[in-house]
Amino acid sequence: MPSSTWRLAPLLLVLLAAAPSAARASPSARWLALEPGLALPDGGARPGLALAAGWWLEGEVDVVTRLAFEAAPRTTGRPAAAEVTPACGLRWAPDLGAWRPALGLVGGVRLGAAAGARATGLLELGLERALAADLTAGLALGLGWTEGAGVAPRAALALRLGF
Repeated sequence: MPSSTWRLAPLLLVLLAAAPSAARASPSARWLALEPGLALPDGGARPGLALAAGWWLEGEVDVVTRLAFEAAPRTTGRPAAAEVTPACGLRWAPDLGAWRPALGLVGGVRLGAAAGARATGLLELGLERALAADLTAGLALGLGWTEGAGVAPRAALALRLGF
């Protein structure tokens, strides 16, 4: 059965689409983002929370650094697990007005007490909506890869603040 978080995603997209957008100059050269992950109905990656920062590099490309946190409660036969993933990569988000597509690729190391350090990567495609001059909200879908665990789908909301 799908989680309640996944059922809220369409409602959040409708609210984003209906929200008025302030006139916008050009995107900020730096930004910070909070990215809560969504639980997927097909058992994709565990929902987590990521903090990201980006800096304008060239054209419409940003350098991105991310610090993601994931946790799973203890269950019968499995201990509780917590992992931290520092990562960096590139993000392309052309400025097309209130709506902006975004494509990102990051790589890093997943650190956990149970599994040790494992290489990881993430490819995301998203859509953002400008809510104010330096504030955007969006939804990203992607594929995450972790050494020893394979590929898993991923979905996350994002609230990005430019400065």
